[in-house]
Amino acid sequence: MAHPMLNAMRDMMRRAMQAVVPALLASVTLLAPLAPRAGAQTPSVSGPPMELDVATRRRLYAAMAEDLKQLVTAQERWFADHAEYAKTFERGAVRGVRITPSPGVTLTLVYVTKNAWAARATHDWLAGRSCVLIVGAVPASRRPATTDERKSPAREGVAVCDSR
Repeated sequence: MAHPMLNAMRDMMRRAMQAVVPALLASVTLLAPLAPRAGAQTPSVSGPPMELDVATRRRLYAAMAEDLKQLVTAQERWFADHAEYAKTFERGAVRGVRITPSPGVTLTLVYVTKNAWAARATHDWLAGRSCVLIVGAVPASRRPATTDERKSPAREGVAVCDSR
């Protein structure tokens, strides 16, 4: 035989559950239309901070310039193996020069021949700004210029960037 206090506690819990469960079901019913459907897109926001301080800008430009230098090294390795520069980057089954740029940096080969190439680096957080680099005899008409200030590299293998 159960203790009278235990029976009283069970009754109290039963009454509480009888009050809470319908309230929870009502909440779920009211909120269900607000929940995203399976497979539906949910709103989100991402991107750069509204304003970049000088030190952050310098780090981002340095990352782009460093990635271009790494591309020089990767292209030289490709050239040593294939007697020409790679015209594309390696992606899955596509053979090309292999490099992993820094987060936010995009590298683009803008001109490639057997003995010369040019590339541009951009960063997600530096809209309208870039760094460029040439290797070999890139004709003046094909030399890339930075996006904002239209700076063009004067020396082979040295990245030129928009103002910091």
